[in-house]
Amino acid sequence: MLGAAAAVVLMGFGAASAPAAPVSHTPRAMLAAHGFPWTPHAPQAFDLPEASLTTDPVKVTIGSVVYTMSIAVGQDLSTPGSEPQLDINLDRQAAGTQIADQNHDYFFTPASGLTFTYDTTAGAKATVKATTAIAPSALSITYTAKTTDASPCKLQDGSKGDQIFSSGTLKVSTFSFVSGTSPVFGTVTTKPKTASFFYDPGCKAGGGKLVLLCGGAEDVEAGGPAAAQEWSFANDYGDSKAFEAVFQSSSLPTEAIQDSILAQVRGADLPAPTTSATGATATVKTTGNPFESGTGTFTSTKAPKVSTGSCKDSSDTKHTYRLSTYAGRLASSSPLLTANYDTGPLTLSAPITAKLYVVNYTS
Repeated sequence: MLGAAAAVVLMGFGAASAPAAPVSHTPRAMLAAHGFPWTPHAPQAFDLPEASLTTDPVKVTIGSVVYTMSIAVGQDLSTPGSEPQLDINLDRQAAGTQIADQNHDYFFTPASGLTFTYDTTAGAKATVKATTAIAPSALSITYTAKTTDASPCKLQDGSKGDQIFSSGTLKVSTFSFVSGTSPVFGTVTTKPKTASFFYDPGCKAGGGKLVLLCGGAEDVEAGGPAAAQEWSFANDYGDSKAFEAVFQSSSLPTEAIQDSILAQVRGADLPAPTTSATGATATVKTTGNPFESGTGTFTSTKAPKVSTGSCKDSSDTKHTYRLSTYAGRLASSSPLLTANYDTGPLTLSAPITAKLYVVNYTS
């Protein structure tokens, strides 16, 4: 029950971003569904023209751990001459009933050498080929649709077009993904068998109104481009649960790697902060998180910036709030905050820039 309870949001200045990719698997979208961060998203009047081919997940076993792998290739058609982009994604869930996810994305954005050809009339055929462009990895596949659906739509210039979706089978003549880390993931050669194709010529979108979702009792994000990492701790809205996430980015000339963790934990891992007119402190914990460990402390010694606004909860009920924003830093306590990735741990070894939003609901 909301009442006049205070909600808290710790928010980073943004981690180093990876190049655009045809499919995004990061927890950021999942956190946004719970009202994090406190940023409204404007609806688009028209979709961007694009084409993509996404394989259905296949199991990849590394020792005793089972991952699911999907491959996506996409092309932004809004810019003439734009090159296709490739995303190889490996994901695993925590054992048992624990809601926790560990995800690894490998984005390839070569300037040339990655070819993606497809049928825009019915989505019946598509081919993807990449050899030296993603070396030492290699990929060559042919897609044949088994079912096709075409939805008429209106384009931005007033003309009509068809949004195409099809699903079908793959013939994989070459597939080898060299991750660069061992034993996870080493070199993966498991071939996908089925896929789906999507083509959008730039159809009129559903539209809608600008909506800000209400945030939960706490949300912690901290990081920055120099750190190439972001830490997020967020209480869910209206219940006793919380979500914790970590993002890590690294880049090569034609490849970007993004590792992420999302786990549901108890709300008690984010105890209420201590605030005043001249600063604030907050504690974050990782109890019950199978992929993270350690504790951290947010500290601010500055007066907050104050604003007011309104948001809507999941039942479309409107609430008003008073928002106090504190600028500060997030640092590890003892033990150190650590993201226990299968590819190697990430430890918050030095303080990083963060923000603390304290939200007092007034209705």
